[in-house]
Amino acid sequence: GRPGRLTHPSPTHHQGDTPLPITLNEPTLGERIPVLKRRALGQSFTGALILTDQRDSQKKNDLTGAMEPVLKPNGKARQELIVRLVTITSTMPAGIGDDEDVPTAGAIVRIILKGGGFSQWIDANKALPSRQVGDVIDITSTNAVLYSGDGTAGTKTTDQAAIDAWRTKGRQVGIYGDLTIRRATPAETAWVTAAEAAYHAARTPIALEDGDMFSD
Repeated sequence: GRPGRLTHPSPTHHQGDTPLPITLNEPTLGERIPVLKRRALGQSFTGALILTDQRDSQKKNDLTGAMEPVLKPNGKARQELIVRLVTITSTMPAGIGDDEDVPTAGAIVRIILKGGGFSQWIDANKALPSRQVGDVIDITSTNAVLYSGDGTAGTKTTDQAAIDAWRTKGRQVGIYGDLTIRRATPAETAWVTAAEAAYHAARTPIALEDGDMFSD
């Protein structure tokens, strides 16, 4: 697309108090954005869309410690979508690694969509074509899968007590729900403005970081 106003700042060109974009080869502390994580049934999130970024799914090689692409049976890398959002309301925590908290209104977070979650985004995108900065994303947590020891076969449940008991055994739980996209209402105009400001300030590629690779 067309370069934004702040995409190529020169060293002598200042934009008042507006922070200039941080390129990938100039890492800055504090730039890592918390990732939304479904932890319990009933948790929900509503936020305004800032931007999306598609990339290869990766996982850590336990032997080498290196991040490697997750491959499909045809040998191509599986894809995932990173959606950056301004929080409107949330009961769902977000964090980096083990440092989690429920984001407050105005906080910038990400959700990483892969597999079924990515499919939900594609379906929602088709239902309301043409993504706009400030579109409102609603995410719910309605059901869970209790995975077996090897992480493959799973049992579906909507019982939080069963989820808690499974976790107590050290087993993996996946919590899932719906994802919908809608246009912002007139009452949500301020959130569109906040998302647009974040979009112009953020035009930065999203690096894959070990802290992003969560599974619960």
